[in-house]
Amino acid sequence: MGLVDLHLVSLNPKLEGLIVPSKFYGVAAAGRPTIFIGAPDGEIARLIDEAGCGLTVGPGDGKGLMMRILQLAADRDLCASMGARARQAFEHHWDRRFAIEKWEKVLNAVGRNIAAAEPRAENNPSVVRTPSESPNTFSTQ
Repeated sequence: MGLVDLHLVSLNPKLEGLIVPSKFYGVAAAGRPTIFIGAPDGEIARLIDEAGCGLTVGPGDGKGLMMRILQLAADRDLCASMGARARQAFEHHWDRRFAIEKWEKVLNAVGRNIAAAEPRAENNPSVVRTPSESPNTFSTQ
């Protein structure tokens, strides 16, 4: 991914909210800018805008896509700075450790909800627990 100056990522707007093109995160990790072809108010467009790591064009806008490619080809500094911001955003928001932390929080919340919904053994003689059973928590430690 690091061999090219720029990557294209696309998503049919009908799929917005259902999937996210994961290629975007690999592009950001490689420190390259992205031109996103898709809904300008979608998730990837929002991430690109917030990080300043690329540009967005709407589906079917061939002329707009051409203009964005030519803009970045003509302005190597802009292209490089967008790539640097992509890498920085990846390191601060999308790196594996952040994903694991988010999953850990989700799993712990689910575990707490399950534990809260379970009948208490001390109040219910039909629930039998062994001494080794612990609360439903997950940890990456």
